[in-house]
Amino acid sequence: MVTGNEYIFPNIDDALEYVLENEQEALTLDRKRQVAPCVPEQPTSSFLKPGMVPKLIPVDSLDYPYSGYFNNAPSESFVMSRLASGRYSLKPNLRERKYLFRGETEFHSPCIPSLFRKNKQKQYIEELAIGQEMELLMLSHPLVQLLDLGVELNGQLFRFEMNLFGLTQHYYNKTCFLDMTSSPQVAAFFATTDYDWKTDTYSPILDEEHVAGILYYYSLDIDTDFKEVPLTTIGLQVFHVVVNSMVFFIS
Repeated sequence: MVTGNEYIFPNIDDALEYVLENEQEALTLDRKRQVAPCVPEQPTSSFLKPGMVPKLIPVDSLDYPYSGYFNNAPSESFVMSRLASGRYSLKPNLRERKYLFRGETEFHSPCIPSLFRKNKQKQYIEELAIGQEMELLMLSHPLVQLLDLGVELNGQLFRFEMNLFGLTQHYYNKTCFLDMTSSPQVAAFFATTDYDWKTDTYSPILDEEHVAGILYYYSLDIDTDFKEVPLTTIGLQVFHVVVNSMVFFIS
C-alpha cells in the first residue's frame, strides 16, 4: 500500500518488525474481525413459509464462508473453505492476519503483473497458450484429477477448486495475476534477494549501493475480498511447491 508516508529502514528485520506491529494494531481496531458474522443457510426450496427464519451456518462448519478468518486451527495451517462455486479450497489461515504482503527488490508504482510488463506489447496469444498448456499438464496429474472429481467423506462429496491458472505463475509462466502472500517472511525474502534465470537460484543482495528493497502490504477486508475485490487463492496444492499465496486478477 503506497500512502505517501513510506519509511526506509537500515535492514529487513527492522522493516518487518514495524510492519507486523502496524498489522497487529490494525487487526485490533478492525471491528469486523472481533466477532464471526452470522451467515444464514441458503434454502434448498423456494417454498419457505412466511416468517420462517433460515438456520445459521455454524462457525465450525466446512460451509462457513469466513472460516479462513474465524477458526481454532494453528496459525501456520491451511483451512478448508467452501467457495461460492460450491467447491472447496485449502486456504492459508488468515485468523491472525490483517495484511497480505509482497516483496520486490526495488520500488514500482504501480506493480504490474508479468504479462503486462512490456509496454509496447499488444497481443498475448503466445503467453496465454503456454499458460494453458501448463494448466492442461497439471490437470493430467492423477491427484489433481481426484480432487477435481471429488472425494467422498461420510457420504458427502467434496470437490476442490484449484487455481491452476494462478499456479502457472509459480512455474515461470507470465500471467495477469499479481502475487501476494500471507507470510511476511516470504515477502521479505523476495525483497532482499536477486533471482538468476540461468541457474534458477536466489542470492542475497549484498551491494550496499543497491536501491532499497520494498515490502508492500494490502489490508484485508472480509466484506469485499474475494467478492468485490478480484482476489483469489492458490493455497495448498498437490505439487511439491507449497505457497501461502493469494493473487490479484488485474484486468
